Amino acid sequence: MFALCAWVPAVCLVLGLLQTPKQYGAGERVRSEAERLAAGKPILADGIDAEQLALDGRQVWIANPLDAFSQRDQRLYLDWLDANPDGDALLRGATAVVVARGSKPQQRLERDPSFRRAAVDARAAIYVRVPSNE
Repeated sequence: MFALCAWVPAVCLVLGLLQTPKQYGAGERVRSEAERLAAGKPILADGIDAEQLALDGRQVWIANPLDAFSQRDQRLYLDWLDANPDGDALLRGATAVVVARGSKPQQRLERDPSFRRAAVDARAAIYVRVPSNE
């Protein structure tokens, strides 16, 4: 009986170690490319991508904890995440933007002529500002 009780957790441990960790946000290649494309400026990114970029030591525009930012910036960020046009004010200063594929912000960026998609992976896409002809 003891052998059976010890065997089951051992099998679960081995199976857990053999599984590849699930990717929830942008992969390392996309995060590195976003940093390169941002050219030293903060990266605007949605939730999990902003967190991962910050953990990597990369500069982000805004991230959790949101209450560390002004109420105006918090509102703009939440509006941007909801694809509310009021949130587009955040895009005015953005050079590189990382969003989850299929998200509302990605759908808005796809239709925004001032941005183009620069890179993509299974979970995220990078958009960069199109240079103006001024």
